[in-house]
Amino acid sequence: MSSSITFQEDEPYTPITLSIWDDKYAIRAPIVLEDATILENRGSGIIYKAKMKYVDDAAGQAAPETTIVKFSSNHDRMMRMEDEARFYVDHLRTTYGNGVPTFYGLYKGDYSRKDRRGNLYTGKCACLVLQYCGKPLRIALFKQLENDRPFRHKLVKLIERLHIELGVSHGDFYTSDVLNMDGKPFIVDFSDAWIHKCDIEVAIEEGEMRPRPSLLACKELRGFLNSLHTWWLPDHTVWHRGLFVENDDVYSAAEIFEQRSRKIHEDRAWTDEDFWNEAVVAWKTIHSHWAKYHPENPTIPDLGITDYQEYLAQKEQGKSAPAETG
Repeated sequence: MSSSITFQEDEPYTPITLSIWDDKYAIRAPIVLEDATILENRGSGIIYKAKMKYVDDAAGQAAPETTIVKFSSNHDRMMRMEDEARFYVDHLRTTYGNGVPTFYGLYKGDYSRKDRRGNLYTGKCACLVLQYCGKPLRIALFKQLENDRPFRHKLVKLIERLHIELGVSHGDFYTSDVLNMDGKPFIVDFSDAWIHKCDIEVAIEEGEMRPRPSLLACKELRGFLNSLHTWWLPDHTVWHRGLFVENDDVYSAAEIFEQRSRKIHEDRAWTDEDFWNEAVVAWKTIHSHWAKYHPENPTIPDLGITDYQEYLAQKEQGKSAPAETG
């Protein structure tokens, strides 16, 4: 049996022809991959987007599937692709198409290819074929998902399901491993994944206090949630140059603001009013979640002064008040 990848006309390459000799992980074979375009060239391997058809569908009844094809002739990379294929088959079948791409097969064999000068290249290669699941997030840090709360919530639930229900740890989880398919997250690249018992003793609910590490012992899950920055309520307010206040020991915006007077080095780019506005934002967060910061004393205090000019007037009034005599 054989399969082929046919490049579009604007690609300066001739087709790569694969003679398949091992398709034990294939769902249905043989296949033909057409209209392949390069998405990424990593040196040790190339990632294509291609249309997939089945050779035995002579009548053309099935519409071509849009797929992602990982191609490599590098021995180490081929071994990693086989590990990934085995993991898809053994541990991810139940979630195909639902947060994890459908796996269509690993095809290993011999390839032949001519370059632009007509030189013929041959060798061993492998192709890992997966469902196309959207575009990369194009962000560097998970905290940037703050701008898309619905997507962020879906991603958290997907990670939670993989870890807790399936016992799957991705092993090397970064923003580049997440795709967006019309607002639905998909996680890819399970070449370093492994099965584990996810130790967790708390509910993963947005807006709760950050749990102690002993209650969320899974490092990958805990690290991901912490990287979102605003998933948990902050247990302290960080100020410039490392100064911070404990949020369960604050009772007004003024109390936070006045911490800055203890700094040795001032941030010259910030005015006093800038610091005040930051303090008010922090205080309003603490105030609106008072019962969570103070479960033993849920009585919410007054919000107090939040206007900077009013704060200054009160301070001035305090200075001009006559001192009490004993």
